[in-house]
Amino acid sequence: MDQNKCPYCGVLIPTNSLTCPKCFKNIPREDASKKEEYIIHDEPKSSQTRSKKNDFTLFLAIIPAFVGILGLNQIIRDPKDSKGYMYLVIGLILFITSVVLFINIWHNGIWSAFFMTIAWIMISFIYVIAAIGVLIDAIMGSVLRIF
Repeated sequence: MDQNKCPYCGVLIPTNSLTCPKCFKNIPREDASKKEEYIIHDEPKSSQTRSKKNDFTLFLAIIPAFVGILGLNQIIRDPKDSKGYMYLVIGLILFITSVVLFINIWHNGIWSAFFMTIAWIMISFIYVIAAIGVLIDAIMGSVLRIF
């Protein structure tokens, strides 16, 4: 399959693409009567821009996790990717369940408190593991790409 470069961001795209899969801008069509040539400058981005982007991604991976919002960095980075929404739903379910269990631990007697404490510890542990997974995904990218 033939590929061209996007005139806006420089990523390789199939020749029959209407929009760029990276920057989502419309790709100009070539007319036989009017053919423009685009020059793409492959200049490396400054490390300061990358550093700010990575800092913001880490911020969105860590801070919202304290209130049960996981995956916000994936949603902002790529709104079309379902992975961020999956993290968000799983995180909210685990966080709300953990909070409800913690609030209701001592209202139903000693045995109920014992079993609810065990359940609260397990659900909180699963939530912390999910939050760490979101953080690793923000730092290193998806580890599921190897499969």
